[in-house]
Amino acid sequence: MANPQNLRHSVTRTPKATTLLHRALDLYYAEKPRIKENTVKEARKLLKSYCGYCQEVGKDKMSMLSQKGLNEYRDYLVRQRSTSNMRINSKCELVARLINYMVGHSSFSRYCGNDKIQLVKYNQLEEYKAKGEDKLRRPLTEDEVKAVAECVGLTPHQNEYRDLFLTQCECGCRASDLWRLFDRTQQVYYTHKGQEAFTINTQKEDIKAVIIKTAQLMEMQEKYKHGFCKINTKSESFVSNYDAALKRIFRAAGLDTMEQYTDAYGVAQNKPLHVIINSHFGRYTFIKDCFEKGLNASEIKYLTGHADETMVNDVYLIITAKDKANNVFKALERVTKESHQSDNAVNEQQQPQQSTAQAEILHLRNILAFFGCEYDKYMNVNNAYELVRLITTEYEVPLCNMGWSVQKLESLYKAHDMEGYKHLRADVEKLRLPQ
Repeated sequence: MANPQNLRHSVTRTPKATTLLHRALDLYYAEKPRIKENTVKEARKLLKSYCGYCQEVGKDKMSMLSQKGLNEYRDYLVRQRSTSNMRINSKCELVARLINYMVGHSSFSRYCGNDKIQLVKYNQLEEYKAKGEDKLRRPLTEDEVKAVAECVGLTPHQNEYRDLFLTQCECGCRASDLWRLFDRTQQVYYTHKGQEAFTINTQKEDIKAVIIKTAQLMEMQEKYKHGFCKINTKSESFVSNYDAALKRIFRAAGLDTMEQYTDAYGVAQNKPLHVIINSHFGRYTFIKDCFEKGLNASEIKYLTGHADETMVNDVYLIITAKDKANNVFKALERVTKESHQSDNAVNEQQQPQQSTAQAEILHLRNILAFFGCEYDKYMNVNNAYELVRLITTEYEVPLCNMGWSVQKLESLYKAHDMEGYKHLRADVEKLRLPQ
């Protein structure tokens, strides 16, 4: 028989804060069956941070699930300065969401109410967002990608990670979606005018990414059609292992240029490229290449699996001062080229007209010369109509005798009838009035 004192103790004992939060997390996502597994994994990772906090401060009581306790957790994370304000917000918002979920859920009613768990509110920390060239991540240059591709002395693991990174630069998908490029069951194919592409699901709900089949991608798909030998692209630790491998690969490739950027706290930093490199650089590189090829953000989003162009424009698309200058130069070249093409088109259209008009004038001047007209009367006349008037005025009688009435002669001019001019000239040559 159980000891009554032990039983009474077990009944009155309050659970730990972390126990309640884990239970709330399980129930919360169990009620949302359409939530993706990656979302749940991320939430558990965020909650693990709170458990570490409780262990470090030596407290794990239900009383921590309060406004005061939430504020203390936020202040602790700020003092640690081990992550960005955005990440701090994510951690605190999860705890606040779970606390408020417990207040409204019957399973936790015994722990909620006066002097127990109550609704809380989290006010987000302001996040400093670096822009343009001040960002930590950036597109890689063609020479940097080439240095990675030609790097020697890598381990078998690193060789596979290197191939994945080059593939990511080529197609732009997220690191967590790379495995789908090598699994035919994850791909739906399309063909248009000889160009082949396929779509894959992404870690984002209901959003697909379009992957263009380039020669380099097909080469990698053939190389790893039986899978990777050294790495597991589906493991939970894949992305962190991938980023760590990239740092070693970039160091081996000699990519140690000092990168100046502004961190999440607005503080200027200066670190070697091989220290800050991660898989996102491949995505930045792909988007920049697409932009330089002439694609806009609304088109790029389909290739990268974004819901809209906001992320492409505001986060990934970094336009440097050099890019802006190059864009201006390209625009000037385009305008100049279009102007030349327009001028050439006009010239091509005008050339036959000018040639026809010039031939008409020459024929008419020759006719006047054959009639013996004074040179000064017609040589400076550059209008065919005026020359026709001169001929019909001066030589109407002989022309009529040859069957060339004024109306017939004028019809030559109006119709630009070059064959008619030739016949007229031939008739005049036969007549050839004496000087």
